Amino acid sequence: MTTNFTLKKRNDVAYLTDGNLSWPKFRGAETRKKGDAITIELPQTAVISQVIVNSKGMNDNYSRNIQIDFSMDGKNWITLLQNPATSDVEVSETLGRAAKYVRISNQIDSAGQPWRISELDLIGSYL
Repeated sequence: MTTNFTLKKRNDVAYLTDGNLSWPKFRGAETRKKGDAITIELPQTAVISQVIVNSKGMNDNYSRNIQIDFSMDGKNWITLLQNPATSDVEVSETLGRAAKYVRISNQIDSAGQPWRISELDLIGSYL
């Protein structure tokens, strides 16, 4: 898992999938910017039906608009969703699309807040 933005040292990508919804949480080191992205490389191709971005209780820090892209090679991307987040727990249906790479990107600038996420889950199965 990688990002294209700087993370706070004690709050790196390992916290995105640790199964722990309490502190510490994943956190950017700087103000959230349009285009900030998290890229996940799966061990093998999977059919993914949901992408869940959980920022429960962090009302100032969750992305208000995300884009979800899938790729088989990490170079050629297909945008599946681009929508305003309706809450601090965003559940996005991806209709069982296959991917080896998943990219979640922030689509609007923040008014001074970093991007924080409690947990990131991909629901699906490996092929």
